Formats: sequence, structure tokens, C-alpha cells
Amino acid sequence: MGQYRTLKLGVLGVMMLGSSVTVNSAVVPEKVVFGYSMDGWPVSSSHWVQGETAGIGAGFCADLWDYLEENGYSLDWKELRFDTRFVAFAEGLHGRAGIECGPTSRTPERETLLQPADGRFKGVFSQPFAVTPTKLLLRNTKLETFYTNPASIRIGVLQASGDVSLPVTTTSLLAKVFPTAQIKPLASRREAVERLLEPVEAENALDAYASDEILLNGILMNPAEIPQEVRDQYTIEPPFGGFSREEYAIIVYNNPALLEKVNVWLTLPTSLAAAANLQPEMDTFTRLLVWLNRTDHLVKARLSLTVIALLGAISILLFMGRSRLRVKSLRAQTSEEPSAVPAETNTLTPQQLRVARLWANGHQAGMIAKMLDIGSSRTVESHVRTIYQKTATTNRTELLKNLQERDLL
Repeated sequence: MGQYRTLKLGVLGVMMLGSSVTVNSAVVPEKVVFGYSMDGWPVSSSHWVQGETAGIGAGFCADLWDYLEENGYSLDWKELRFDTRFVAFAEGLHGRAGIECGPTSRTPERETLLQPADGRFKGVFSQPFAVTPTKLLLRNTKLETFYTNPASIRIGVLQASGDVSLPVTTTSLLAKVFPTAQIKPLASRREAVERLLEPVEAENALDAYASDEILLNGILMNPAEIPQEVRDQYTIEPPFGGFSREEYAIIVYNNPALLEKVNVWLTLPTSLAAAANLQPEMDTFTRLLVWLNRTDHLVKARLSLTVIALLGAISILLFMGRSRLRVKSLRAQTSEEPSAVPAETNTLTPQQLRVARLWANGHQAGMIAKMLDIGSSRTVESHVRTIYQKTATTNRTELLKNLQERDLL
């Protein structure tokens, strides 16, 4: 009996253990390391407590965090600094699923970098969620100097220290566009803002900060970074276009299903609206100028303008052609000689008879001059006076009646 009870309790324990494992395995969500950029407002920003980073704040990437949590993913937040992106972040995953979310642009060099030949990790860019050009946040007092003597301009650029594998896209771009400018390496966006706010004569001051337009507009419009009372002392240059065209995208590591989930989220109305809010506010006319300034739109713009010009030219030619035909028709009607002119009309010459017909029908002197190729309206008026004398009439009505009675119309 004791052995039977022991066996029964053992079977029951195994069953309970099995059911517990089943329940637990069903509720354990998938673990994902969520690399979140702390200084990428409005794409991503940190939450601060007593001057220290305390977690994710608000922005486009925070919306993605909420979406993944709502869909059963377990997220481990990891601060993503400028110098810990790409290879450094990927190697720290050790094969686990991970996401990099922030103002990271997709370039062919970075796509190659994130899929190494030795297969240590694999990073894939999502669909792009925003397009932005590289520009400068510049002091207004340096605006003229920037375009006339860039060699004297101090431009701050984020640069990673000690990681030669990290692509320095903005630095390389500025070296090509402004080879004589003074490029100053920066460790963070916060440092860039602090040096921009220093007096211009300060040794450590910056004249400009190079970054993506979305980020620069975020700095300029954020009172926590640029105080509102000094906002008008800075401008974003150039006003249209930019020095490059960048596409923001999210990087997903070691998990194709997660990549597909992220791409689905990027097509939802809520994320599309959030992405649209990233773009700087512009009126319709300015947006049109920006659109036209895009290199990939120039061909479309030129083609559209050419078609519009051709259609306009064709319309003008058709209008002019119809006008000429109408004038010729009227001339043909008035230039026909009467088949039989009664003897009593011998007092009017053929030209006077033509003028008399048109005048009696209400045409003005100027129009008659054009229709009959007469030199001027004064000549027509002289003909009219002679016609009145020869027909013993004094106005159009009497002249019309005279011509009708003699069957000359």
C-alpha cells in the first residue's frame, strides 16, 4: 500500500511539474535587447532623473518599444551611445535578438559592415521611416562668413573615439564639401549644444554643428537645448536641399521574424503619422521647393515643366490660328464685288461700298481698318464722312436703310 501511494504521488508530481513547465513556457516572452539612442530627439530621447539617464523617454523609437511590448516581446533596455552603435552593439549581443533604434541612417557601407563574413552576427536594416539631408545648425552672425570664407568656420561633428570600424559618414561628407573648414570632433549632441551656446569669441566655441536636418530642427525647437530667447540667433543651412540625402532605418539583429514585425509596424497609420511628425514644419510652397531641389526629382520636375510649356505653346498657336481664320473669313465676305451694281451706286467707289456695309452693320473704325487693310482708323472715318455725303445720310441707321433699299447689303 505504501509503495502504491509513493508511486501515485510520484506520477502526480511529474504531471504537475509538466503542466507547470507548459504554462511557464507559454507565457515566457521572447527576449530582445533594445538599443535606444539617448540623444536623438525627436527620433529618440532619454528620460532623466537628477541629471542621470533613467530609461527611454519619448519619440519615434519609444512608440516602437510600446508596440513590441504590447505584442508579447520582453525588452531589455540598453543605452545606445554614438560610439556603441553597429559593431560594438552587435558583438555585445552574443547571438541574441537585438534592435538598434535611433537616428541611424542606412548606407551601403553600413549594410556591408553589419553582415561580416565570419558570421559572428547579422544585422539587417528595416524599411526606411524618414528621409533627411545633412545640414548645419549655424550662428546667424557667421552666415555671411560661412558662404564667403568657410575656412574660418568651426564645425562640430560627432566622432567615435577608438573604433576605426565605425563609419564616419558626416565627417567624410564635410571633408569633401568644405575641405578648408575647421572640423571639431564631438563626443555627444549635448557637447555640441553647449559649445554652440558659448560666446562666439570663446576658445572652445563652435560656429556650426553638422548633423541631419531632423535632429538639428529638434535642437533648435527644443527649449531644453536652445533657450527660446536665443533661438533666432541660429539658422539651419542651406535653406533647401542639403549636403546629402539620408534614410533613417531600424537595425534588427539575429531575428528575421522580429525584422518582419518591425516592418509591419512601420506601415501602420500610427507609425506613419509619427514618422511624418519628425519632419520640420514647412508651408506648401517651401515643401514644393524642397521637393524640386531633390536630385532624384529634378528629372520629373523638368519633364513636367516641359510638358506644361508645350501644352501652353500649342494652346497659344491654336488660338492665334483661329483668330486669323476668322479675320480672313470676314475679309473674304467684305471684299467680294457686287455682281451687278445699279447705276445709282456709281457715286460710291468699291472701297467706299465695302466700308459702308461694315459701318452700317455696326463695326468700329479700327476693326474696319484691320479687316480691309486700310492704313488707319482715321482713313476709315474719312471714308464714312464721304459716304454720308454721297448717300445723303447722317448716321448708321439711315445708311443701313439706304443700302437695304438699294439691295447693296
